[in-house]
Amino acid sequence: MLGCVIAYFFAKEWYIFDVETKDVTYKVTSDAAIGFDTNTSALTFGRIPRGGGGERRATLVSGIPAIAHIRIDPAYMRDTVIASSYRVSLVPGVPVELRFNAEIPDDMPLGTHNGTLTVTYTRRMPWE
Repeated sequence: MLGCVIAYFFAKEWYIFDVETKDVTYKVTSDAAIGFDTNTSALTFGRIPRGGGGERRATLVSGIPAIAHIRIDPAYMRDTVIASSYRVSLVPGVPVELRFNAEIPDDMPLGTHNGTLTVTYTRRMPWE
C-alpha cells in the first residue's frame, strides 16, 4: 500500500516533455568593434570588446501549459551571458520574450567563446 501512495505522489509531479538546445557564441576582441548577428538558430553576439556587452532576444511559445527552465553552459558563461529569467511559465499560444545580455569582463581571455543554451520544458501529467 505504501508503494501505491509513493507512486501517486510522484505522478503528481512535473515531468520533462521537451528539451531544446541552441549554441551560444561570442568573440572577445581587443578593439571596440561590435558585431551583430541575427541568426535565429543560435544565440550569437558577434564581436564584443573586453568590458563591453550586447543584448539578444528570443521568444518562447508553447501549445500547452508548461514551464521553461533556462540553463547556459559551460559554467563560466553563466556569469557573462545573463538571461532576463531562468524559469518562465508558458500559457498556450502566448509568446514570452526573453532577453540575454552578454557582459564581458575586462580580464576575459581574447578569442571565440562557445557554449550551449538549453531550454527544458516541463508540465504536469496530461491527465491532471
